[in-house]
Amino acid sequence: ERVSSLYDAAEKARLERFEAARTRIRQQLDANLSSIDSDYASAVRQAGISARQSALRNEEKLALLGLNMSAKTGAATSGMAARLGAMLAEEGITMVCRIAVDNQYRGDLNSLSQSRLAARSAAETAAAASEASAQSGYESAAESAALSQAQTLLSQYNAERDYSLSMAGLTGFLDGTPTL
Repeated sequence: ERVSSLYDAAEKARLERFEAARTRIRQQLDANLSSIDSDYASAVRQAGISARQSALRNEEKLALLGLNMSAKTGAATSGMAARLGAMLAEEGITMVCRIAVDNQYRGDLNSLSQSRLAARSAAETAAAASEASAQSGYESAAESAALSQAQTLLSQYNAERDYSLSMAGLTGFLDGTPTL
């Protein structure tokens, strides 16, 4: 009985260690996912800033180009038709540039989203692998302890039987029955 209580105490300690490891793995996963989400939000903000800066640079380039185009077209022709033609040309170029910046921004956001999903998946897979490893270790230790307990009980039974047989040889009685 004393041996059994020792094994029970060891089993309880193993279970507590396993649960503590499982809790640490989950806490680490939560921290990793939080970090991934924070990095994603930061990258999305940065992509927005970059898109706005790119749009402003394009506007500045087009403004410079528009001034040059107005000067060139103004010299060739005069009047409302020339100004209207320059304005339409500039507006078309501006729209194309805005669409290009918007497409780039959307592509960046899609890429960031895919990276975020891949990182989350990798973190969850690693946590699951760690938890499976901890569970496997716990189960192996429990099986080993059960086997050791069974071997100890068998050894104890054999020792008691050998003692009884030795006593029977000395006294002539085995469990109250004469042996001769």
